[in-house]
Amino acid sequence: MDNITHSLVGLALGELVERALPAAPDAARGRTRPRALLLTGLLASNFPDLDLVLTPLLPAPLGYLIHHRGHTHTLVYALPQVALLLALTWLLWPGARRLLREDRGARRAVIGTALLGMALHLSFDAL
Repeated sequence: MDNITHSLVGLALGELVERALPAAPDAARGRTRPRALLLTGLLASNFPDLDLVLTPLLPAPLGYLIHHRGHTHTLVYALPQVALLLALTWLLWPGARRLLREDRGARRAVIGTALLGMALHLSFDAL
């Protein structure tokens, strides 16, 4: 599956999770939570394809055949990738950090979106 399709699936996942949650209690959370869920869904559904940066290490087409859909497309590496994604979100986005610290429901939704986005990528590539 190509990355445009993975991205659309991730964005749809983020939007679906946002619509399933109750309305945010204040305006700041109401702006940050949908953005955090959309970004998390988008990135989680594309993270396993970061193995493409390794393909130039070997001559074509061997680099692509060996590295793509390798270790980053396994359940063993899915959890570290989710942890990396969440850590980067926490470190680089102060608004999301504040939201995740203050709102338990949003924290659970972002973590669930990251896990499900990763699982959807692996599932769609397995098809």
